[in-house]
Amino acid sequence: MKKSKSFKKNISKKIKENKINLTQQIKKDIQELILMDDDFFNICFKDNEKAVTCILRIILNDENLEIIDVKVQEKFTNLQGHSVSLDIIARNKITNTIYNIEIQRAKSGASPERARYHVDIYDVNNLKKNHDFKDLPTTFVIFITETDVFGEGLPVYKIHRVFEHNNKPFNDRAYIYYVNGAYKGNDNIGKLVHDFKCKNPDEFYFDDLAEKVKFLKTTEEGYMELSPTLQKTYNKFFKEKEKRMKARLEKKIKEKAISEGRAEGRAEGRAEGEKIGMVTAIINNIKSLMENANYTIEQAMKILNIPQEEYEFYLSKLNAN
Repeated sequence: MKKSKSFKKNISKKIKENKINLTQQIKKDIQELILMDDDFFNICFKDNEKAVTCILRIILNDENLEIIDVKVQEKFTNLQGHSVSLDIIARNKITNTIYNIEIQRAKSGASPERARYHVDIYDVNNLKKNHDFKDLPTTFVIFITETDVFGEGLPVYKIHRVFEHNNKPFNDRAYIYYVNGAYKGNDNIGKLVHDFKCKNPDEFYFDDLAEKVKFLKTTEEGYMELSPTLQKTYNKFFKEKEKRMKARLEKKIKEKAISEGRAEGRAEGRAEGEKIGMVTAIINNIKSLMENANYTIEQAMKILNIPQEEYEFYLSKLNAN
């Protein structure tokens, strides 16, 4: 899940100090989640037609809007270029309308170019051979952003193509909406933004949004549904910690090899002695990497930056020992 830097810093500290009980920590973290957290958003709205309909009716100001099915993280593959996974795709096959809803906390993730690509990638992947271009669906790409990305204070920014000379609609049926996550009005958009940033489902304005959030945060079944995703977050931290520890170990061993080689060389008082001392130190450190970090001989030599043409020499020394 997308987490703030303070979250990562706090968890890293707990891991370092071995002060973390994962089950208890995950239950605490679940209470901190909001709908602006990308993975939580996807879990809340997976197969949740009622909640997605609620969002779309508010944003598009259409009380009669209906959808038929909802999919999350639907992947669209572009064999010639950039592929994307869309947060939510909602469809109404009767009206031939597609709604793509995206959560974007970073301003860079909600660029006009990205919105354009989201419109295009769906069209390219869904117009079947021998079908007319008029068979393309009406498409709404909706970004719900944490900040006011355009800085004009509007609750919703609505974009569609128009003729430049008279400002009349071009009618290509492709629409882009940006919901301003910094908006604090007392209208339905302001209430929707409030619910997306609220941790407590009992304080939500919209019951259709609160229902799944409350289930996930207050029931054992909800914990079981959420915990694998949060567990992945912690596993990532553990892997990063292990990677850093290995890197420190490798650096220390390399520095020790150089230091010991120079020390032994100076003690022997001549260039040949220095070479022998360095070789001995390197052999010892190859062994250390193999024993302590489970590396093969080749991996250990690569980490120690031993030239490939010297591999055979050190292999023969190691085999002799």
